Amino acid sequence: MSVRSGSQMSGSQRGGGLNVPQVARILPGPAGKLQQLAAAGALQQATPEALGLRDCGSTSSSTADNTFSLDVCFQSAVWCSAHEFTVQQEARAGTGSQLHTIKLAKGVALGKVPQMLVMLSSFQPSGTNSAFAKVKDPTGSMGAALHSSVLQQQAALGPGCVLLLQQVSVFTPAPGTTYAAVTARNIVRVSI
Repeated sequence: MSVRSGSQMSGSQRGGGLNVPQVARILPGPAGKLQQLAAAGALQQATPEALGLRDCGSTSSSTADNTFSLDVCFQSAVWCSAHEFTVQQEARAGTGSQLHTIKLAKGVALGKVPQMLVMLSSFQPSGTNSAFAKVKDPTGSMGAALHSSVLQQQAALGPGCVLLLQQVSVFTPAPGTTYAAVTARNIVRVSI
């Protein structure tokens, strides 16, 4: 006898008083590791390192209310070109800036961020044709789960690539831990 998840069962199989066991969906990347820690009652161990996210090695400086990165990556031609493209795109649209920084995105408990410009600082494929990465901008860094559709459409992704993202799902499963879930539909432009 095989057990199928709810998404694979027809409506008549789900209802009608049948006692069909539910199969928990395991999420890919750091979200899945977080899911496992939560199930084990060990959320206090949910550090970036425990979730497979590594620090990119940039130094940060803090002044008054503003934290900014001193990382030379944000002076690179790739970053500057992508940033200029974003500014020009916003000017053409005439809607004003919808660009969110990672610092602003970390304030979103669960929801969508209209637009983000980020650089991949680390990139680690998982065994499920997806990947997890650490993304950064001049205000900070956060984890990102990259759906398999991203890897299929953007085979050249790796550290140093700059992504212009739109309508990105962001979630904060534990205080101080924020992730972006990136699908192919979220990607506006990739600069390599």
